[in-house]
Amino acid sequence: MRRHKGKQPVVTVGIMGQDAGMGATHLAIALSCYLAGHLKQQTALAELGTGGAFRQLSPLGNEDSFQHKKVTWYPSLAPQELGWVYNQDYGYVVLDLGADSQMARQELARCHQRIIIGSLSPWRQERYYSYIERMQQEMGEIDMYTFVALFGDKIEIKHCRRTFKVPVKAVPFIADP
Repeated sequence: MRRHKGKQPVVTVGIMGQDAGMGATHLAIALSCYLAGHLKQQTALAELGTGGAFRQLSPLGNEDSFQHKKVTWYPSLAPQELGWVYNQDYGYVVLDLGADSQMARQELARCHQRIIIGSLSPWRQERYYSYIERMQQEMGEIDMYTFVALFGDKIEIKHCRRTFKVPVKAVPFIADP
């Protein structure tokens, strides 16, 4: 378990999208701002995906890290740079892992909280179901992962939980994380 400066262990939360455009970055930003703003936790938000969205939010656009909304943001980090972040004085480190990839899966497996985001909208739900089935086949037990769904109603989420016997939660609508 990661520890920082003799205090409580650092809690790592990894968020990975089933596909690109599923909302992993949006959810990672919202969660980080909640942890820092409402729960008053020292929070770092590290972008490991290839999207580069954090650089667009950076005041100067070229910083290795910056502060915004009481969160320390780390744009475009390589996995080997995470050790340095973990050794800082953070209670939480949230990882935006981007879309599913081998690197994203490896980093997600190392996290305390593992979140996979997909969509249960009618035109995407079969793809999300297939994805969960494939994860079960490839990884075996996946009950240590939390699957979250965009646009799924209560009936679809309940059906998904029962069918795959995994935790599935709805992502609340957050207009501006």
